[in-house]
Amino acid sequence: MAESETELEESGKLSEMSQQDVSGPSSMEVSVMEESGESSSQIHHQQHVEESSWPSSREDYRLVEIIGNGAISTVYRGVCVERREICAIKRINLENYDLAQLGKEIRALKICRHTNIVSYYTSFYVGGNMWVVMRLLDRGSLRQIMDRLITSMGGRNALTRGLLTQPVIATILKQILAGLEYIHDGELIHGDVKTSNILISSEGNVQLADFGPSVWVESEERTRKSMPGTACYMAPEIAVLQMDDLKKGAYTCNADIWSLGITALEMVTGYPPYYNKVASMTLKWIQQNDPPSLETYQTRDYHEYGKKY
Repeated sequence: MAESETELEESGKLSEMSQQDVSGPSSMEVSVMEESGESSSQIHHQQHVEESSWPSSREDYRLVEIIGNGAISTVYRGVCVERREICAIKRINLENYDLAQLGKEIRALKICRHTNIVSYYTSFYVGGNMWVVMRLLDRGSLRQIMDRLITSMGGRNALTRGLLTQPVIATILKQILAGLEYIHDGELIHGDVKTSNILISSEGNVQLADFGPSVWVESEERTRKSMPGTACYMAPEIAVLQMDDLKKGAYTCNADIWSLGITALEMVTGYPPYYNKVASMTLKWIQQNDPPSLETYQTRDYHEYGKKY
């Protein structure tokens, strides 16, 4: 068995956890409150763990190494000096960042407390950056694990079977579905479900991260033309809003389920449909093609050109 697959099946204990109940607190109270002149639904719940305080200043943390990079943010493995605990620190460059979007992301992280949602500790400003301190899941993202596995197997062209085993895929999906059920019950849409936003610990805990693109069900943001999500994971109802300036409509929590379905395909094949295509073409194919499946995704016409293009 390849080393990265061992990360998932043995060290990750995912196969064993597939038989366990991973659902979080079932009691959730949903209320609507006014913030910054806009109406937003917020999740209120009884916390299932006692949350202790984390310090909120630069001097309290030490950056150890970079574990992830994005267009406007860098994620570090860090240490809280006062607590002597390892953590993840997301350093966001505020120069080109939508501050309203950032505030919404922080509110969502603060509110959501579930075993399958990334654990938020604190956040604070450091110069022109925002530091967001969260739990570190030491195996990294599912995408990182898959990339290591693909490399160990000799590259994608060397794949002769499904990338991940069915028990591992089922367990990951079960835990992410539990997290999605929690936020959907609270009327929150994640908006960017994908393998790089799924984090895994060595104990087999799977958590959904990155709530930057998230929107509340009651928010008018559901009809906006510019979604910060990733094109190849977008549901058709979001893709059409992106492509047609005259199109009106809104999407629902079902868009997250579509994205999770694409993620499931990716866990088998190694990559999502249209992953190597420009966003505009991907959005067009999502609208005009039938939903991808294991059968259609393996065909050259579907994968390379789009079935009806």
